[in-house]
Amino acid sequence: MMPLSEEHLIGADAGILSFVRAAHRHECRLVIVGPQIGGLVTLSDLQKLPVRAALFGIITHLEMTMAEVIRREFTEVNVWKKVLPEYRQKTIARSIQRSQAKTPAADGYVDDVLFTTFHDKLSILRAASLGGMDVASFEYDMDEIRRLRNEIAHANNYASTRAAARRTCKAVGLIDAWIDRFSRWSGSGP
Repeated sequence: MMPLSEEHLIGADAGILSFVRAAHRHECRLVIVGPQIGGLVTLSDLQKLPVRAALFGIITHLEMTMAEVIRREFTEVNVWKKVLPEYRQKTIARSIQRSQAKTPAADGYVDDVLFTTFHDKLSILRAASLGGMDVASFEYDMDEIRRLRNEIAHANNYASTRAAARRTCKAVGLIDAWIDRFSRWSGSGP
């Protein structure tokens, strides 16, 4: 038994990700609504739909941040495309052509990075070796993030056991760290 302390509490107005970010340390928390206990959240709640939606949102934020780094670091589109295997270059080119054929000229065209996959972005950023990035750490972290991303996207049970739930919390920490790191890099690339 442990005495009740603030670490066992979470405000009802706290964001879902606030709980997720600390759930590996505090697996069960009482939800405080005003002066009362209004509920309980546990590690098993990571598998619920609102958490899945929040996780999808933070993963999307990471991918959008990665795309922004690519735009910043590679001022010429053809430079980052050359990093990708030829079959991916062709796939992207076909997707761009289909999009341009469907889009009226007045709507404008955004950019080629939008047609890359998560894996493409990883390949491009790995090749850029930004900020003296440790490629082995980058690979490990991105494998963990990609695993969570794929499990979320395919409606798998990404947090169905205590170990899987803790791994999910760890992946969220990695996502936060990489969003922060990517956001701080300057535009002084190749």
